[in-house]
Amino acid sequence: CLRQLLEHGDSIVWYASPSPFRLRFVSAAAAKAFDRTAEELMEEGTAWLKAIHRQDQKLFEQSIRELKPGQSTQLKYRIVSPSGDVRWLRDQISSFSNSDDGPIVGGVATDITADFLAEQRLRDSKLVLETLVEDLPMNVLRKDLAGRVVFANQRYCESINMKLSDLIGKTDFDLFPAHLAKKYTEDDQRVLDSGEPFEDIEVELHPLESVAGLIRGGELKHALCIAAFAISKIELGAAD
Repeated sequence: CLRQLLEHGDSIVWYASPSPFRLRFVSAAAAKAFDRTAEELMEEGTAWLKAIHRQDQKLFEQSIRELKPGQSTQLKYRIVSPSGDVRWLRDQISSFSNSDDGPIVGGVATDITADFLAEQRLRDSKLVLETLVEDLPMNVLRKDLAGRVVFANQRYCESINMKLSDLIGKTDFDLFPAHLAKKYTEDDQRVLDSGEPFEDIEVELHPLESVAGLIRGGELKHALCIAAFAISKIELGAAD
């Protein structure tokens, strides 16, 4: 009954003799990730180990070798299918004693390739965006939904004479006089509530025209993005 449950689950359940590594059981879910049937993987007892990306094999083998009975660890590693496709697994691995067969290691692995690629695309797009805004002739600031700074371009950092590392995690109340921080927080909340951009002219510290907008991912609100650029006294007079 237990084996039937394992064979129909989405997670890859496996166990093996650790030294030398030899796979003794793996559930049918492995076929999708490894592009080989569970029977093929078990028939060639080292097929699992051989499928692990060569840059991750040492970590996998070392982690298994150092596990003592009753201990567990979680690993993320790549596997390579016979066709060359690379997939990412998150594997919760445990070691236990078997009185008949000696030490046994086993794991419950999940294919996290889709999540990993999505995170990678997000990191790449974030890098492109941050590189792009460094060349814009304006201050650019991004806050999370709690109002904490998560990014600022170099121009903004120079305008308030702070390093980016010192800015991260700060709120308006950490950076500005209380009356200004209150105004900025209310402006941010207006954008969060309405979902619409908000434009304002700041004159108290520097003559700046700023636009705040909401960054969305589908229906989810992710962050606030604020862009501000300097305006001349002539433009300021016209605005008044």
